[in-house]
Amino acid sequence: MEGFLSTRWKSVLTVLVLAVGFWGWPTPYINLGFRKYDGVDCFFRQSRITGGIQYFHPVSGKWEKWASTQDGRQEDSGNQQTRKIKSLLARAQKGDVRAQTWLAHTYRGDYGDPKNLEESLRWFKAAAEQGDTVGENGYGWALEHGLAVEPNPAEAVVWYRRAASKNDGWALDRLGRCYQNGVGVEANPKEAQQYFEKATRAKTGQADKQDGQLPVAKNSRNPFSVRDIPDFDIEKIRAFAKDISLAGGGQDPNAGSWAKEKEFDEKVSGESLTGDWSGRWNGGSAAANWVQGKAEVREKDGRIYFLFRDNTGVYLMEAQKDGDRLLGRHIEIHSGRDEGPWVGRLVNSRRIDGQWAHGRWDFRR
Repeated sequence: MEGFLSTRWKSVLTVLVLAVGFWGWPTPYINLGFRKYDGVDCFFRQSRITGGIQYFHPVSGKWEKWASTQDGRQEDSGNQQTRKIKSLLARAQKGDVRAQTWLAHTYRGDYGDPKNLEESLRWFKAAAEQGDTVGENGYGWALEHGLAVEPNPAEAVVWYRRAASKNDGWALDRLGRCYQNGVGVEANPKEAQQYFEKATRAKTGQADKQDGQLPVAKNSRNPFSVRDIPDFDIEKIRAFAKDISLAGGGQDPNAGSWAKEKEFDEKVSGESLTGDWSGRWNGGSAAANWVQGKAEVREKDGRIYFLFRDNTGVYLMEAQKDGDRLLGRHIEIHSGRDEGPWVGRLVNSRRIDGQWAHGRWDFRR
């Protein structure tokens, strides 16, 4: 009997080791995907041990407990709202533009919260004065429509122009409407049409191709001399990446040869990631569809930078190595709006399996 048990347990352990080697060690959580909560897209997970559900809030950068009853949800939402506001205020008062615009939208009631238009105006103006396009557009909108301030359409146009100078699609569209309807400027249908066309190109990422150059940012830390990632907090990125599983095996969607390798130089020297890559993402506005583009990758000061272009825009991704993983953030460099965390699994020098806040974002060469 003892010998039988010994043989049986050896077999069980062998199967377990092989399973772990093939599928990877199971994480303590089951990923439930993304859903709207508190006005934003949050990533949800469930504990395999307790069954409790948590969600990752992009503002706080932390995993929060999800209550299981209706009353609990209402109470939890209220507590989370209070903590969120306190966290945002602390960051906004230190000049964090991202926090300032979140506060401005929150106080304007965009996320279903009680309105405080005076505070909304205050924080939109603070962000606008730092040159942020979201702040410039929000402050301009408040001036145009008289939200907690005397209406001043002419001044609103001034702020829309500032955002439009950075090729912001929303600001370009708003200027087109101003010229179309004579709001803050003299009506000019021809000028309006030109702004509408510019807005369309900006929103589809075609402005870069037609204008032939990217907006230059002085003294940027990235090697492409474009706008930097404004909030590269490695601990928040680690919190996002903690329970995202990217096994890197043959069953992964990025294992197939979808990249158009002939477009690039076939020579890859050593383990360097520098060079041209194919990239593709899904989720968010693309839903289950894949959006494919090209990326130029460079390394500088111990970090890895991706300049990724597709038909939706031009994105900068900044990442830091953490073992066989890359921990990073991305931003759309024209508008500065599409920003968030990203984690990649460095499978080899030709393949990076990646996940952003709404789906997959992979690279191959």
